[in-house]
Amino acid sequence: MKFSKYNLIFEDKEKKHILFNTLSGHSFYVSDDIVIAITEGDPTALDFATQKSFTNYGIIIDDHIDETRLFSYFHNKSKFASPSVSATVLLTWACNFSCVYCFEGAGETTNVMTQESADKFIRFMIRLAETRNAKSMYINLFGGEPLVNIIQGFYILENLKKYCDSHGISLFCGIITNGSLITSEIIDKLLYYNCTMVQITLDGTKDVHDARRPYKNGKGSFDDIICAIKLLSKVSNKLRTIIRINIDKTNTTEAVNLLRYLGNNGEGLTMCGIDFGIVRGSTSACSAYSGNCYIDAFCGARRPPVRSPAATLRRSGHP
Repeated sequence: MKFSKYNLIFEDKEKKHILFNTLSGHSFYVSDDIVIAITEGDPTALDFATQKSFTNYGIIIDDHIDETRLFSYFHNKSKFASPSVSATVLLTWACNFSCVYCFEGAGETTNVMTQESADKFIRFMIRLAETRNAKSMYINLFGGEPLVNIIQGFYILENLKKYCDSHGISLFCGIITNGSLITSEIIDKLLYYNCTMVQITLDGTKDVHDARRPYKNGKGSFDDIICAIKLLSKVSNKLRTIIRINIDKTNTTEAVNLLRYLGNNGEGLTMCGIDFGIVRGSTSACSAYSGNCYIDAFCGARRPPVRSPAATLRRSGHP
């Protein structure tokens, strides 16, 4: 037996040793003795219970196993034998909002996808599906504000639907939108193309949201978005709506007020899923807002309950 070549050892904030195997995905808190054994490449230095546990989770492997070939096998299997293909398509950089933290420049870049580019994307997805012998295809519509150029989005979906229908492939789609341009007609069209998810952003209740995510003319967008969510609630049995709340130092507590508003509203808002996002000043377009952003930090691994029979070994689960 031997130690896996994919074992990594590092320390958390409390200087505790964490063992992580990048091939199997398993991680453990380990003692100094175990660190020494792994560093010296001597699995026989471990007690029987630890050896058995490590073998079960790929930390220790048989001598005859070639992990390089094993990794290559799993990589190629994932690359070429996936029954599903997916892609996100940027329909436009343009947007009808002027959000204070927009990483794309508040929609001032107005480039849109042309039909020529849409045709190239369609051909790419068809080749990808054929290469992987796909059984399903998922297209995520993105922007800017994708509904500004939804004509090309529907053009793409219509052509891919024809291909998928004729080849026994299931087509699905989703859209990430600010919600302001959603109509009953748009919803019906999305459902026709098997849309499974609409993500819409709300950053707080009316006053806070309107200050952060106004239209370009300064008008607030909160009321229009709530109307759109209520329209979507009518088809909640077919289409999932996710409300994304972007968080920074200026609206952390306001997120709680928004959740209360959604929970107390009796007109369909409670059917939505909630997703939190961290605002980051990571591009030149939003660098002026970076002072309001939280600083990323490595928080270390969560300390788990004891699960292993070995007194020195604690499995922490996947990071």
